[in-house]
Amino acid sequence: MGEMDVSHDGKYLAFPWEQYSPAPTLWLGVVSSSSGALVRSMKAPPGVYRMERLHWSENDSGLQYLLTRVGVTNLWEQPLSGTRPKQLTEFTSDRIFSFNWSLDHKRLLLARGNVTSDVVLFSNLK
Repeated sequence: MGEMDVSHDGKYLAFPWEQYSPAPTLWLGVVSSSSGALVRSMKAPPGVYRMERLHWSENDSGLQYLLTRVGVTNLWEQPLSGTRPKQLTEFTSDRIFSFNWSLDHKRLLLARGNVTSDVVLFSNLK
């Protein structure tokens, strides 16, 4: 479904996964990097349809992901404690396609823009 991310201390791997039955549901999973045992799994909130990449928070206490609502994408963080996710950016337009933090976690790099498309109907072709 998406790529894994290694926690800063190297003890855990985070990854998105999808459960198709009884209804398609996106999950966030955390496994031990030494044993492979599932440590935590949480349902992703509605609006997270395509999860290319998860990132660990600076102190490994949460997982960060992109969430699109009403055509606008923002960066969110799901604490591993299971408490409510928190919104990290407050954009009011456009989508975020990708994100990454600088090594010191002081700068955020975003690829943002619009998605546009056209539909053309050809008829009476011979």
